[in-house]
Amino acid sequence: MKNYTFAVLKADKENLSESFKKAIAFLEKDENNKLNAFYAGEYKIIKKNEPELFEKVKAFVEAEKLQPLGAWWCESTDEKISLENIARNTLYSQKFFMKIFGKIFRTGYGKKINNPLAVEILFRSKTNCYIEEDVCADADFYWLDTKNINRILGISTKNLNIKSIDEITSEDETILFDDYINQFYNNLDDVDAIADIDYSDPAAETEIEKLLLTLETADVVNVIKNGAESKIKEINCAWKNLLCTCPCAKKDKAEEIAKELENVEICANEIFETTSETVELVAFKKCCKNSDKVVIRIRQTADVSEKIVVKSKLLDACFWVDIEPYETRSFLIDSEGVAVESNIIENIDL
Repeated sequence: MKNYTFAVLKADKENLSESFKKAIAFLEKDENNKLNAFYAGEYKIIKKNEPELFEKVKAFVEAEKLQPLGAWWCESTDEKISLENIARNTLYSQKFFMKIFGKIFRTGYGKKINNPLAVEILFRSKTNCYIEEDVCADADFYWLDTKNINRILGISTKNLNIKSIDEITSEDETILFDDYINQFYNNLDDVDAIADIDYSDPAAETEIEKLLLTLETADVVNVIKNGAESKIKEINCAWKNLLCTCPCAKKDKAEEIAKELENVEICANEIFETTSETVELVAFKKCCKNSDKVVIRIRQTADVSEKIVVKSKLLDACFWVDIEPYETRSFLIDSEGVAVESNIIENIDL
């Protein structure tokens, strides 16, 4: 086994071109040098603005000397990365890499992630390893020489090993996310089976979208139900973003909801719930014939004023409600799950 020098290079956002040239110089300096560098979005910028430089970059990628900070479209500026952020990053970057380089990459790189569901999203997007940004945040280059590179099977922040996943691993080897995965799973067998995602097939986009964002949807609902402080517009926006990530996913969702709305006389308890025992459903029905909107009316049955979360199982939507003692409110909800209108009703039934 050759003694390779592996490095991570963080790009200079003010001068991306110089960062790529610096990477090329590092790789040309020694044939045993290998580099993990740049996000998918940065590769796209260089491809568009400097095609000649990109051809050199592409040659090193194809020679497996340069590996992108894979499964990531751009660097997050948020200390608390949302699962939607992770799902979108992996989806878009892997599709870009497949289109441009003919393969996907297995190493994620970014800020510390503290959400256990992130592990499964990364696995499902075939990101087998994740390097935490803070381990080399203060260095332009950080590299590690080793004679035993084939035994490095994980990233450890205590004993930093930065590597090229595709070079090191084989079919019968298991990659761990540092000791992180063991914090949430006693055994790798407990992780749900990873679906085969064909990133090269445009027709598969909707299924990829549903697969990656299912966990984000579950996480949003969980956060809301546990009393996270969010404004109604922010929640509505989050749900809308999930449905609008790609046109075909949005279309599929709209068609699915339209079919359900044709048979909206479902038992109310099956399609509606709140997080408060003092609020009851008054009505849930279509706004009018051939409409993709529904009306929900709810009533506060106690002498309390509170902010609650209303969830429509039919529309797969959540929104905050400020409701006063014994007050009845009417909500008009569109097919994207957004409450577009809210009115106070003087205890009048439909």
